[in-house]
Amino acid sequence: MKDDFSELNNDERIKAENNFLKLKLMLEKGAILHRQEEDLPSEIEHQFLNHVFALEKQMDEHKTITIIEKLGNPTYFKPTNEIPEAGFEQAWEELSQYMQRYGVAVAVFTPNISAKELYRFSIEEIFNQEILDVNHPGLMLYFIYEEFYPDSSTNP
Repeated sequence: MKDDFSELNNDERIKAENNFLKLKLMLEKGAILHRQEEDLPSEIEHQFLNHVFALEKQMDEHKTITIIEKLGNPTYFKPTNEIPEAGFEQAWEELSQYMQRYGVAVAVFTPNISAKELYRFSIEEIFNQEILDVNHPGLMLYFIYEEFYPDSSTNP
């Protein structure tokens, strides 16, 4: 049996490849796949499955890096003690936007956490966090402030 599906027309080939990729995901990675939406174009499903395999491959390599390495080792973000009180809103905004360009975000749900504290938290704690070195278009890595400081919502 040929495994390149060359005897099929383009649409049939893509569907056959999709079925093969789904079986491979189930067997090799233990994926649990639910029924496919009938209106999902085969080409879109194919792209998705290939992205999943690329992501799985990167995760299998188990290479770890720190967040600061993921961000390109920037040296122009000042330590917290070198920023005047009035400059923290702008400093946090610049840092937050910079991190998001690299797929890293800090989220906070407690309204009483200041820009100064978010900046400090990012520079002093998040930058040192180790993560799997995974790069994938559109993938965002979120750090939730309250997961590091669960009592922050009760202590202003």
